[in-house]
Amino acid sequence: STVAEWVQRFKQGRISLEDDPRVGRPVTGVTDENIETVRMLIEENPHISIRYLAFETGVPYGTINSITHDELKLKTLCA
Repeated sequence: STVAEWVQRFKQGRISLEDDPRVGRPVTGVTDENIETVRMLIEENPHISIRYLAFETGVPYGTINSITHDELKLKTLCA
């Protein structure tokens, strides 16, 4: 069980519940900076596509989709 695993980790000297650092590509998420960048690009060109926003910003397509729909509350945007 998860509790037993954590007990074992603490017995082995672990002192924190924080996750260990992860390796690999860093997560590019929904940040205030990304939201503002996307907002400005859409204001400059209301017909811009999600695909082009992803290309232009380097932010993944799915993250751009989340920003436009969940954060900016836009219902329609070109694919």
